[in-house]
Amino acid sequence: GTHFKNKAVEVADRFVHALEKCRGAAVPLPPTFGWIQTFHSFVGCFITLLMLTYLNKALINTDKGDAVTLILGPFGALTTLIFGLTAAPAAQPRNAVLGQAVSITIAILMREMPLEREVRIALSVALAVGTMCKLGLTHPPAGASAVVFASNSKWGFTHMGVLLVGNVLTVLAAAFVNNWSDQRQYPTFWGFAGVFDAVDQCFSVLQARRNRSNDDSDGEHDFVCETPKMKKHLEVDLSETEPSCYTESPGSSPNYGSLLGSPDTSDIVVNV
Repeated sequence: GTHFKNKAVEVADRFVHALEKCRGAAVPLPPTFGWIQTFHSFVGCFITLLMLTYLNKALINTDKGDAVTLILGPFGALTTLIFGLTAAPAAQPRNAVLGQAVSITIAILMREMPLEREVRIALSVALAVGTMCKLGLTHPPAGASAVVFASNSKWGFTHMGVLLVGNVLTVLAAAFVNNWSDQRQYPTFWGFAGVFDAVDQCFSVLQARRNRSNDDSDGEHDFVCETPKMKKHLEVDLSETEPSCYTESPGSSPNYGSLLGSPDTSDIVVNV
């Protein structure tokens, strides 16, 4: 009984504290834009959305028609971010592209769940927002995209690809327009280096396994020896020659890890 009473008091205190915080913090209002900055935002939004609407019109007029429609709704929120809150982390290219990709993928996969439409939409957006927050990819327009894709079964990965292309075009337009102003910097970071490093590491692991598999298989191996002057293909006895060599297996990349070192000035390929 005492434990339950203490918990009830703790919950009541937390509720009162939350209500007190609803009064707001003593933070001043953000400054308004000057006329020049307002004009930059206007021009950026106008040019970008004009480009996207004409792109959408061109896509609709193709043979595939609605199959490749550009969903324009989230771009209103995107242009508001990148031209109105240029330095915000949510407006940066990494969030704009990867946040959308993660959010839409979750929404499309959630359509396979046997749930009521209302529950599916709410759960899709909740999962998308939670995942973006965890990955550091928070992007408000991506939440809107999750609603759109979770509620409409005719929009799939093709539409997601078209939308991501539109996001890339929007980011490029924002970089061009925003950086005309001395008071703006866009982007503040690209943020794709970590992604590229992860992909490169995956390819390196796969290549290492492939080389190991080739080394274990039977077949001819060439010892390719590099020197700056010339290349020759000779049948020699390794016991008499110690050139600077690396092992090269047929169909694989050279393995430079086994260097012997030699002042020899010829390039020799030894078949063994």
